[in-house]
Amino acid sequence: MLQPASLKNRVALFSVLWGFLLVLTISALSYGIGKNYIREARFHYLYDMVGRVCADLDARLLWRQHLLVQAAKQITPQQGLAEPESARLIRTLQYLKGPFNSVVLYGRDGSILADYPTLSSLHGMNIADRDYFRETRQSLRPQITGPVQTRGQLQRNIIIFTVPLKDANGHFAGMLGATLELSSPEFFSELKTIHLGQTGYITVNSAHTMVNIYHPDRSRIMHPVPPAYKSPALHRAINGWEGVTEAEISTGEAMLVAYRHMHSVDWVVGGLLPRDEAYASLHRLTVTLVMGGVLLLILILPLTWWWMRRLLTPLDTLKEQVASLQHAPAQLPLRISGAAELQAVAESVSKVFVEREDFAQRLAEREVFFRTLNEDSPFGIFVIEADGHINYINRAAAQLAPPRGERDWVGSHWLDLVHAEERQGLAQSWRESVILNGRFRTQCRLSHREGGDALVELHFSPLLNGEREQSLVIMLDVTEREEAKSALLAERERAMAILASIADAVVLTNEHDEVMFLNMPAEAMLGVAASEAHGQPLAEFASFAEPDGAAVPVLCPLDTLRGRRQVELELLTRGARRLSIELTLSEVSSAGSMHGYRVYVLHDDAERRQREQAHRWEASHDPLTGLANRRGFLAALNQLLSRPDRQDEPHAVAMLDLDFFKEVNDRAGHSAGDRLLQDIASLLLHRLRASDVVARLGGDEFAFILYDCDREHAADLLEGVRQQIAEHVMVCDSHPYHVTASIGIALLQAEDKLPQDVLDRADMRCYLAKHQGRNRLVTMA
Repeated sequence: MLQPASLKNRVALFSVLWGFLLVLTISALSYGIGKNYIREARFHYLYDMVGRVCADLDARLLWRQHLLVQAAKQITPQQGLAEPESARLIRTLQYLKGPFNSVVLYGRDGSILADYPTLSSLHGMNIADRDYFRETRQSLRPQITGPVQTRGQLQRNIIIFTVPLKDANGHFAGMLGATLELSSPEFFSELKTIHLGQTGYITVNSAHTMVNIYHPDRSRIMHPVPPAYKSPALHRAINGWEGVTEAEISTGEAMLVAYRHMHSVDWVVGGLLPRDEAYASLHRLTVTLVMGGVLLLILILPLTWWWMRRLLTPLDTLKEQVASLQHAPAQLPLRISGAAELQAVAESVSKVFVEREDFAQRLAEREVFFRTLNEDSPFGIFVIEADGHINYINRAAAQLAPPRGERDWVGSHWLDLVHAEERQGLAQSWRESVILNGRFRTQCRLSHREGGDALVELHFSPLLNGEREQSLVIMLDVTEREEAKSALLAERERAMAILASIADAVVLTNEHDEVMFLNMPAEAMLGVAASEAHGQPLAEFASFAEPDGAAVPVLCPLDTLRGRRQVELELLTRGARRLSIELTLSEVSSAGSMHGYRVYVLHDDAERRQREQAHRWEASHDPLTGLANRRGFLAALNQLLSRPDRQDEPHAVAMLDLDFFKEVNDRAGHSAGDRLLQDIASLLLHRLRASDVVARLGGDEFAFILYDCDREHAADLLEGVRQQIAEHVMVCDSHPYHVTASIGIALLQAEDKLPQDVLDRADMRCYLAKHQGRNRLVTMA
């Protein structure tokens, strides 16, 4: 009787299955190779047959076109074809009736002048709107059209060959055409005799008009080709593809299809062979392989089964000897003959039995060692059963527990160690954790430790001891650690309270510059709540830049601020607000959890900077006109003289003195004079460029710096200023007042070192303008 669990039976069954799979693999491989060979042979046959049909059809079409071209050379119209002359000419072309079904002469306007054989219904018909006529007339080259349905009652399906007729000047004078019916036996009849296999056939389709030109089913001729989803391969061929593939045609039949393009016309010739017929020989091969495989299995499998069972007979001997070791271990080592592998197994078994005895002895010694180690361990250790009762507790755990003694606690529930107020909640958490993963960790109080409570951490881990479910519990006294932690938290809360009470904005970040604390002024300044900013990089809410920085601000690195107690910076907040601040940055360098933390103190410095900016402006500007004063003008001129590139471009300096200004002060008063000076200042600012410097040096005296301006351009610019001042009229108490201007211009020279050198030349030329009669401009002394 066969035993399914027997190793011999499993090996024998495996060998039988392996032989079966081998036969199947060889059969499948043979089938695949045969199928690929037959498929390639059918593809090559189909592609070659379609190529021959294409070549034959091309030769037939080109021969007919050549005949028509030669016939057209016999017709040489002078101006155009006339109907009497056309009838005579058409009779000379009767020999074309053999290759074609009819021959037709067309006039220059597309009207039919004569045909052979004569059909009265065609005389006078105009085909000027037909594509083939327009293409022949425009290109003046012979054409072969796609399938066309004729007009009139006959409605024949034809192919038209056209040749243009030219007059002596080479202009279009008419057209010679010949038709070939799709049903004509002279052209397509031989396609019916071509058979691809038993049921395969040839098709011809027009790529331009997408209609069937030839099909064994005559009802499909001159009908549109099936849509792309029904005949995808045909549509690929119409779009330019050539080749062979397997596809379903519009009837749903699986076919081997080959498509090739003709050279003389835009026709696609196809060859279609049913897939079942193409692979008929493959099916026969498959049947042969299956029959051979079945026969091979019938012969080989029983023999394989018997032989494998016989080879594995030494396994029974090994089984008997191993079983005898349980009662007579002195029979070592085991001996198995006839199989080297089984002898190696037997020697390994013998070695295991010897080592088992040694291991049992060492295990006993190790147990004594670990028990001694647990007793002397500074950590509390006890072991509990699945129901929570203690079966072992060491000395350290007993000393932390309420006073009973080590032996008194064995058999008690471990929850008896815990303070009474915490037992109920702790029992529920322990049971749930043990059920889920067998591990549990908690912190609790123990009662009556030298008259007080002890705070401990308990770590429960599953302990396998045969079939018993136990847990190893490690007890750590954390009373001092928690007291220190509480003191540290209290100290931190006091520090946070101090930071929160500071009027300036205070930001505390960790070593990664992530926000740990914001006081209320910092929340208002950065426009972000402390809860939202906590744990986020400070750069997300604030960026710093130098006060005069014009670039996009970036976060200043800490290294650039070290060594400076207070730094003036510009703060850009997330709300796109730019604030002037004074930053004090400190870094915690003491050891501990806050090492590397940073404290940013941000003081709003906008008011002080505005006052300083106003003072600087007042020091360099004229309060009456808002123009630069003498001090600001000299500073700008001195900066220009110190530029290393000032000689690359010309720069001009001009002095302007108002004429007759004293009379305005004497007659209208100083308030009117001040108003006139303000009008002149406004005129100068609007007339000169924004890049130029305009200054009032004092009284009615003005000065200009014209950057990148040569003598001619400076003269043109200031001449306009002079004219506009002369045309300006100020009315005061119904009395008009006006002044003129005398202007002197000087260009900067290479030897100029001081601002006064240039001003003296410009002032001298301004004096010459006054001396020469006022209201003028002088550029050279």
